[in-house]
Amino acid sequence: MDLPDFLNLYDKYRNVFYRLFFPGFEMDQLGEDLNYRDLIISRPYLGVMVLDSDLNIIGEHVFDKFQIYTLSNRFVGKKGLYLSMNNIFDPDYDEEMFRYLIFTPELGVIDDAFYE
Repeated sequence: MDLPDFLNLYDKYRNVFYRLFFPGFEMDQLGEDLNYRDLIISRPYLGVMVLDSDLNIIGEHVFDKFQIYTLSNRFVGKKGLYLSMNNIFDPDYDEEMFRYLIFTPELGVIDDAFYE
């Protein structure tokens, strides 16, 4: 499935841009009992491309399958790019907790933040 979709976020603390994207994938590669309607809730993969202030690509990372909730709930803070891990298809999903993965261009994934 190859439906490109992009979102750009500016990180004023590091003077970089994050371009979030959905990489293409094949449904049969998921190895799970999912259908196309499930993908309306959350795409299985999310990638982040890091661009400098001149919009040169300086890095790229694709997160694990269903690691990130891809549709919303992301922001830039002093520690880095916060991405929601509240994906109902993730085996560690807990509806009682807000979970964020913190990403920086220097270190990649640096932390999980939990909020009850």
